[in-house]
Amino acid sequence: MRFCEEDNSAGSYINYDELRFSLRSVERFAPWVRQIFVVTDGQSPSWLSADHPRIRIVDHREIFPNPEHLPTFNSMAIECHLHRIDSLSEFFLYFNDDFFLGKPLATTDFYKDNTIFLPLAPRDWTEPVQILRRILNSEAAHVTDRSRAFAVTKWLTYQEFAPARGCEPRRGHEFRLLNMIEMLESLFGKRVFFLPAHCVAPLRRSALFALEEMFPHEHEQTSASKFRGTNNIYPTYLWQTYLLEKGQGRISPMKTNHVINSAFVPQWKFLLQLDRIRSQRDHQFCFTDMDKPEPWRRHKFDETLNYLFPKPSSFEQK
Repeated sequence: MRFCEEDNSAGSYINYDELRFSLRSVERFAPWVRQIFVVTDGQSPSWLSADHPRIRIVDHREIFPNPEHLPTFNSMAIECHLHRIDSLSEFFLYFNDDFFLGKPLATTDFYKDNTIFLPLAPRDWTEPVQILRRILNSEAAHVTDRSRAFAVTKWLTYQEFAPARGCEPRRGHEFRLLNMIEMLESLFGKRVFFLPAHCVAPLRRSALFALEEMFPHEHEQTSASKFRGTNNIYPTYLWQTYLLEKGQGRISPMKTNHVINSAFVPQWKFLLQLDRIRSQRDHQFCFTDMDKPEPWRRHKFDETLNYLFPKPSSFEQK
């Protein structure tokens, strides 16, 4: 297995207090959330009220069956064990600490009648689609299921893939995408992939247990990787594609916004994304620091967070 330097950059480990504002967004726009589990490596932010009745700190040691896999710096290894959180509901929402809600949402925006609604990546998030096409030389196949047909024609991100024709993955996340697509092919007999938006993922706990039983070796390999590696999988992508194929999930019309702090993103696009967030046109948004972050962009985003969520939540110490 190879570890991939671009997957383990310093930007992945810098703390900008995103969790504080993420929790503010939950309290403001989803007050119906009953319990919040904060999964961490034996740490708790100094500002967090850990004795709040709706907050529970979950140490990695509580959910990792094999203590030799710890400590870990691999978010995908942690994702492999989220379903082991004690008292976790059958239907739950999975947040990264840099995920934020952008407008009022109801439970029915995520779940209804045992069906999960899964947001797609925006159309202009083209790089992952181009990567998949290069790896697999894919073409959208004819589909009859309305939700998948919508995705193929409207978003071009949920596709049945033709066999690869000599293209090899080049970067870490390309290897992991290919690993996951091959796993799904062994399960469903066809190459399918759902490219979810980089945002809150509604999930079903029993499906996570089932997939771990189906692919124990792949889960174990990922769990054992202290840093992201080429033999890892993307658990969240795997879960959501599985739910769609099993008829337990549908495509969501939710609007999302993934803001990237990098000099490679044009200034006009970055500022336009922040304007969308301020005007609450997106249901959810995320902010990611890349290898070449620019401080002025970080400052602008912090201004946006304080504009939307100026009031401390009840989860913060007085």
